[in-house]
Amino acid sequence: MNAAPTLSLEHDALFRDTTLGFYLDDKADPIFNLGTVTHLEADAPLENPSPYRLYTVLQGRLGHAAAWHGPGNHFMAALSDGQPPLTALGDTVILWHLDLASDAWQSPAAMPLRRAMTLAMLAADAAYKSVAPVPDSQLPDKTTLCDYQHPAIQKCARELKGKTPADTARNIFYFVQAIPYRFGTWQETASTTLAKGVGMCTTKANLQVALCRASNIEAGFIEAPLELSVLGIIMPPSWRLLMRSSFKHYYAAMKINGRWHSADATFNDDVCDAFVEANPEFAQLVPVTFADGFPYSPSALMNQTDPFLKDEEVLTNLEEEMSKKSRFSMQHFEALNTRLDRIQSVYMPLVNQAQQQFQPVQTARREELVA
Repeated sequence: MNAAPTLSLEHDALFRDTTLGFYLDDKADPIFNLGTVTHLEADAPLENPSPYRLYTVLQGRLGHAAAWHGPGNHFMAALSDGQPPLTALGDTVILWHLDLASDAWQSPAAMPLRRAMTLAMLAADAAYKSVAPVPDSQLPDKTTLCDYQHPAIQKCARELKGKTPADTARNIFYFVQAIPYRFGTWQETASTTLAKGVGMCTTKANLQVALCRASNIEAGFIEAPLELSVLGIIMPPSWRLLMRSSFKHYYAAMKINGRWHSADATFNDDVCDAFVEANPEFAQLVPVTFADGFPYSPSALMNQTDPFLKDEEVLTNLEEEMSKKSRFSMQHFEALNTRLDRIQSVYMPLVNQAQQQFQPVQTARREELVA
């Protein structure tokens, strides 16, 4: 293992952006200091994996062509018979690892850190389960993704009904805009997004359009480019190195009083504030305002296009786009979401859930020691 170029951030800062670092919170730094950082050159194997060693990827990808650990992912790497070694894929990989059998980690002084680590790993596991995707065999038919006739969508639409169609469109916009933004799979129905209470651009737009259609408001989808220089602000730095320079961004359009309005409800206020903090020139986009005659589209402003749209610019569905399979696993997405979750205070209650799971185990252990 040799030294290699890395990001401008210190390794401890990269560790704080990992899944474990997120859930460890103020214990991240002291635990990081008990571990070791090593570098793997491109295509080099991970040598001497141990069943007593916890690894976290700080930068790059480690694994095999079909399955890999990305930045922020943690794992135990003991090899079984016939299993090929984990290998640095593409560029240099930077790893942090902790020897769980070391005297420093097993010392009485480290007991609070061991407890924090247990809670963090339980919270991470709970997060994976809470956002677990539907198995491929159970994925919805792509023609049913905008399921505006679903009872939950119909009920929500009734609750958002205003005095006029324009009022209803505005209520729907603000309802969807307030939903936390998280990276994840997009092969889900509008009713699933409503139930989960989080979404990304495609799934939030799909929910918005479904609520409009349930309210007899004409609605559709807009495709626009979005640069990594913008979206990357809410990603951990190590993930930016693995991304394309631009993305296809999708958001909803609503037809109000015979005129199409851009209605980009992708990012809630907390995320918009983060964008403005990094790019003060975006300040004119905050606070988010939408109404009849006042379309909202940050991408239209950045791309210098008209936020009022023509019929041919509005897509009736996103069936093909939303039915594509992602190259990322749920563990990848969870590591990608750590900065977003801090910005929006999302998923920190999982630490409390982990505490409740851990307490019976801790009590049983104490009773065993007393006996």
